[in-house]
Amino acid sequence: GRAGDRVNKGQTVLTLEDATLKNSLADARLALESARVNASTLEKQNPEDLTQARSRLIAAQSALENATRLRRANERIYAVGGVSEQELRNNRAAEEQARVELEGAQGVLARAKRAGSEGLAAQKLSVQQAQNRLNQLERDLAKTRVIAPFSGEIVETYAQTGEFISSGNRAFRLIDPSSLKVRFSVPSSEASKLTVGKSVLLKVAD
Repeated sequence: GRAGDRVNKGQTVLTLEDATLKNSLADARLALESARVNASTLEKQNPEDLTQARSRLIAAQSALENATRLRRANERIYAVGGVSEQELRNNRAAEEQARVELEGAQGVLARAKRAGSEGLAAQKLSVQQAQNRLNQLERDLAKTRVIAPFSGEIVETYAQTGEFISSGNRAFRLIDPSSLKVRFSVPSSEASKLTVGKSVLLKVAD
């Protein structure tokens, strides 16, 4: 805006250099969208290591069930002399080994689930950080617009295009013409010509 211009409340009077901020803002929007896409992908996908861990657990459970069933059957047969004591010991060792394998498979699955959830949590944090960065840049960009605090007329500007304005310095002076009051006197011989509501033209000498 220039001296003499009329402006409305909230209207932009001056705009500070904002090209760098606008570029940063565009980059921040892309970063936020990328983080959201990555988070969505992690939520939907079934990681390969998690699938393998579940398959290993199912196989270990089945192996333990079979080993337990065989050991119990051979114990009954052993009671009547159908299998040797060594064979029965081998059955019990195989069952214990299957139990150890099951415990290992359970641990692997737990770690895979934890890794998946931690990865998703980290990606969600990235989304929030990208959103915070975007919000900050939007606030910074808004500060590059110097707006009129009320409707009125620009009396004076304190900076020209290309000049630097320090934080806290005045950018322009604005008045509300409707709030101006003028005190003047007239000769008594002219006073009778003044009535309420009548327009009066005032000329101020330079």
